[in-house]
Amino acid sequence: MKRFILFSLMIGLFACAKVNTEPEYVSVVFNPTYEGMELISEMPLTKAVEPNAVYGVAVYKLADNNNSLSYADRYCYGFYDDISLLEVQFKRNDRYCIMMQYFPNGKNDIPNFGEADAKFFGVTPWHISSDIEMNELVYSTQSTIQGILFETYFPYVQYGYMNECFVPTTNTSIPVHFYRLNAGLTIKFEVVDGFSYESVRLFGGDGTTYTADIANGEREIVINNIALGWKTDVTKELCDIYPAHYEIGTPDNPTMFFNGDIELKRNTMRTYTIKLQGDNVIGSMNVTYEEEPYGADNGGYLN
Repeated sequence: MKRFILFSLMIGLFACAKVNTEPEYVSVVFNPTYEGMELISEMPLTKAVEPNAVYGVAVYKLADNNNSLSYADRYCYGFYDDISLLEVQFKRNDRYCIMMQYFPNGKNDIPNFGEADAKFFGVTPWHISSDIEMNELVYSTQSTIQGILFETYFPYVQYGYMNECFVPTTNTSIPVHFYRLNAGLTIKFEVVDGFSYESVRLFGGDGTTYTADIANGEREIVINNIALGWKTDVTKELCDIYPAHYEIGTPDNPTMFFNGDIELKRNTMRTYTIKLQGDNVIGSMNVTYEEEPYGADNGGYLN
């Protein structure tokens, strides 16, 4: 009987050992698709040339029972120009947030791409070495990609993907659908009788100043590609409406016609009209003269 019990325990231990031989990490690749609809515009936008494409990926390990990135740990990041080479080693059954950006013309569009002092797509914090090899994933709890998927409004084409809570269980591929994160803005100018302006300027959003030469017949300002991002709140999410602050006025009075938020709509060219009239009302005088002879009127006695 003792031999039987010992033999049974050995079988049980062997079975447990077999269960525990499963790998602790699973390897996941990415299979991307792209939102095919172009910006709704009279001037359709075309997709940029693929050889200049850049992908950015940033992965965070979520805390237990909390999806907030405020409590998440940095996990890995990287730049890619060949998305088929992206493969992430996840710990089985842990929870992760995956954020990715795709720039069809990123090598030309992104300011100072690849440099440590990149204005947008660099590595943070700055004191961490930012020497990143293209198509090589960096696992780090200290650094990640600077500015990925935040609201930026810069004038380049970008797509975004986010998986807020990914739980890896097996070696598999993740279907990634990149959404167009651009909006277009058209401001039309309506000339009002009694008001005359040489030019009108528009400033805001991406920090660029646009000018319409009203005196020479220009009646609109068109911005085709305004890069958007995700809501920078606790969990982040894709949204359709983005408020961006703009000023519209003359060079001497930059806020004469408008000073406030304009709603941009994702993947849509939105058009707004501004009447070119200032706060001061101009009242012209139309002069006429009475030409009839004097009439007769008896004023009575003065004393």
